[in-house]
Amino acid sequence: MGDFHHERVIKSTRGVHVCEQCGTVIEIGSKAYHHAGVYWGDFYSSYQHVECQAAGNAYAEMTGCWGEDYMWFQHQLEDRDDELWLLENYPIVAGRLGLTQDEVVS
Repeated sequence: MGDFHHERVIKSTRGVHVCEQCGTVIEIGSKAYHHAGVYWGDFYSSYQHVECQAAGNAYAEMTGCWGEDYMWFQHQLEDRDDELWLLENYPIVAGRLGLTQDEVVS
């Protein structure tokens, strides 16, 4: 079986999920993205908040980091410039990650 990726928007989640991008809970009844597929023969499935999906894709567009290099903020966000970019452009996502202007600037 070949590799594939499927993505869909869920208008209202029926269960609680954890966002792959920020690591926080996606509450029941929330709009979210669901991803599923097979990569190198292994099945995967994940959920993301709508805002987290937008931030992750915008970051990938800006840096060219797609595929294996795709940035998962909860695991890899360490650069102050990246944190500032997230705070300025996606404050909801930055808040979910516990980033504050005071913390990043100091």
